[in-house]
Amino acid sequence: MTKPLKFGVGAAALGLVGLMIYSTLQLSAHKVEVCVNFEGRSHCASAAAPTFEEATRTAQATACSLVTRNREENMVCLGRPPATVRPLKGN
Repeated sequence: MTKPLKFGVGAAALGLVGLMIYSTLQLSAHKVEVCVNFEGRSHCASAAAPTFEEATRTAQATACSLVTRNREENMVCLGRPPATVRPLKGN
């Protein structure tokens, strides 16, 4: 393998690793904890996502799935505003 080819392969590998690290950090740019109340049951869940809104939706979906018994209840829970939304450190 020639020197320029080795350099090119090494640079490409470093670039790929850098891209993976950057992408991972962007996925957790916003972290939130969301609490939901549904028919006397409550649960809190946390999530991280590139945007605050996406993190909130993901955390609410997780919390709702743990306090509902079926898909219909889950849809009703998801349609209601969360009881609390709290940004977590790292935002």
